[in-house]
Amino acid sequence: WTPDEEEIVADWDGEMDDELSDPAIDLEADKLEIKRLIEMKVIEKMEEDFEAPLLQTKLVRDWRFRDETWVRRSRLVAKELKCWDRHREDLFSPASSPPILRIVQHQFCIKKGLGQKNAAIVCFDVKDAFLTVDQQRPMKVRLTAEDAGELSGVYIVRKVLPGQRDASLLWNADFSEVAKAIGFEQSKVCPAIYGMGRTASLMIHVDDGVMEGPVDTLMEQVVPALKSKYNVSVQGPFMHEGDGFDFMKRSYRLVADGLLIGLDEKYCAKLVEITKCPTRLKKRPCHPDLNKKDPTSELSPESSTMYRSGVGILLYMSPDKAELQFCIKCLAGWMSKPTKRAWECLVHCVQYLQGVAGHCLKMYYTVPGMTLAKRVFCEDALNDGSSDPNEEGEAATQHALETLTDTDWAGDQKERKSTTSAHQMM
Repeated sequence: WTPDEEEIVADWDGEMDDELSDPAIDLEADKLEIKRLIEMKVIEKMEEDFEAPLLQTKLVRDWRFRDETWVRRSRLVAKELKCWDRHREDLFSPASSPPILRIVQHQFCIKKGLGQKNAAIVCFDVKDAFLTVDQQRPMKVRLTAEDAGELSGVYIVRKVLPGQRDASLLWNADFSEVAKAIGFEQSKVCPAIYGMGRTASLMIHVDDGVMEGPVDTLMEQVVPALKSKYNVSVQGPFMHEGDGFDFMKRSYRLVADGLLIGLDEKYCAKLVEITKCPTRLKKRPCHPDLNKKDPTSELSPESSTMYRSGVGILLYMSPDKAELQFCIKCLAGWMSKPTKRAWECLVHCVQYLQGVAGHCLKMYYTVPGMTLAKRVFCEDALNDGSSDPNEEGEAATQHALETLTDTDWAGDQKERKSTTSAHQMM
């Protein structure tokens, strides 16, 4: 962010549109961005041109509402297209998936289940993460007077700019070295996960991270080490009943016997806005005619676009809404040619969501060996606070992998296709 005393502001009561901007304001915002990058030693102005690959760049501007006023923000980003180098292969960087987002929280719940009262969760965000990483080869940018005014000229690029194709790869390599120096080991199976033996674990998603472990280890060892290298903002520690935090567009709240995980209710509100459906709450997500033959006509192009937008939101929600997954799978089958029947089924699903908008998942404080079947059917095992007794009455020392499966054999009356589902729980 640009310094408060130099922010270029415009008073406005409603939403700000780029068309409302003034060229003079844009130029001042661009110059503030260039000055910021120079101060951070991301770029350095050269007296004369030099031999180095020219990095195409663009100044991207938007409006941000800060301190009761609108602020024009500008960011210098790289412009590298795949078509310029189709055969480049050194671009791999770790990615997280919905199940991976819960691994750290799962380890926290195990520690709490085992009675470790000092177990805590800490979230962190690395500001300007890419701008902290050194370039691997000399590169230059050329800024014109139109964009940078008197700051125009040729600059050598010392740090990685957002938009570079290898930015995520270089950032991951840099963060991995820092994590290794702290004492973490990167997972070979999922490089987005780091572990410190059985003491602590960490998950990184680009520049957002969450970690768990003993509170003194996190706050006295890990956080100071991260702050010595990066500009890090920290949330936490969270370790007591009633504590709550947000991470990756999900809200978490600690309760007496577990961790509640909820999706932002804005997704349901957006679905209601798209479908304009009346508030008629449904008890089940699936429309009665979801799998029956569809004699209805196709939707108009405008309605088809709205349908695809709605199903796209549902697909994003599906990992956190297990009871919707079959319905969403069927709705996605209409994506290429949505029909009136498909729209009715989408509205039905949204009306179900309206009734369960405040519902969430619960991850129980648990111990190795405690399965879902034991939690549901064996009250004696559930009430044993020290360990999970197995059939021989001994304490379980191994983790258990539990799989639940179900199959809808040829239930689709349109094409007689079968659907198989499986849920794995550690």
